[in-house]
Amino acid sequence: MGKNFLGGFLCFTILMCAVTALADEIGQQTIESQAAPAAVHPFRLALGIGIPYGGIGANAEMRLGRYFAATAGFGSMDGEPAASGGVRFYPLGHDRKVSPRVSAYYGSVTIIDWGIFSDRGRNSDEGMAYGAGLEWQNSTKYSLDFELLYVDYAVREGFTRTDEGDFKFVLGYGWRF
Repeated sequence: MGKNFLGGFLCFTILMCAVTALADEIGQQTIESQAAPAAVHPFRLALGIGIPYGGIGANAEMRLGRYFAATAGFGSMDGEPAASGGVRFYPLGHDRKVSPRVSAYYGSVTIIDWGIFSDRGRNSDEGMAYGAGLEWQNSTKYSLDFELLYVDYAVREGFTRTDEGDFKFVLGYGWRF
């Protein structure tokens, strides 16, 4: 996936935020008037970029009370299938317009190259990622999430990691139901 695709995805995400915020402003109730949106909408499906989305892909979140959520994502990381799962802790609760969170994920965190001569290949490899971020609910059903992750991953002998950064950015846009 090239830079053009990522730039287009970012523009699409910003556009979707603006459209849903406008729709919310025109006729729907805002999240401030909702008593407890977490109880009303316990599930979230989202599209995004980052480890919780399996690289570039989809993520599902299920709230486990006011402060915790379980999450799983599937997607493509540099052309290879990838998946992750984890937990999120919202210290101030889910029921705010802006909800800070800390997260822990296990799953595909990097792409590795392996082998020599004609017996070569590449695939996603698993590890842990820990992060902090926030979810911004721009309406009662739609939200945007940002996160910065630290990848806890050691390259095994005989393998080469295709990316050297230990910090990864996450961006997603989702629908609560």
